[in-house]
Amino acid sequence: MQGVVSQLNKLCRDKLGEYCHWGATTQDITDTELGAISAALATLARTHRDTPMIGRSSLQQAIPVTFGYEMAGLLSAIERHRERLARLRPRVLVGEFAGAAGTLASLQTGAMETQAGLCAELGLGPGSAVRPRA
Repeated sequence: MQGVVSQLNKLCRDKLGEYCHWGATTQDITDTELGAISAALATLARTHRDTPMIGRSSLQQAIPVTFGYEMAGLLSAIERHRERLARLRPRVLVGEFAGAAGTLASLQTGAMETQAGLCAELGLGPGSAVRPRA
């Protein structure tokens, strides 16, 4: 995960990257891009709609199919996953910004507001409640 932090750091302007990991742990916010996978599969399905290949059934050679047909099948599965994730998003895709011990102690003031603002900016629901500071 440290590689992700380094990449985010490089993308920040005015040397603000030094703060991209401050108050957070490397597990705090990550996401995936299924839209790009869907787009790539759709392109492959269109491009290779007539490209023949050997079909498979139970890992055995079967009747011919097209590569485009295979990609369309994968696209269909990814789209079903995206639909399920969209329905789950409010319950599952929540932000976690709580720091190393889960206390947000590195933020002296406005910790809860910062956490809520970050989640809102990222379109994520709030994560678990922050444990009170000792």
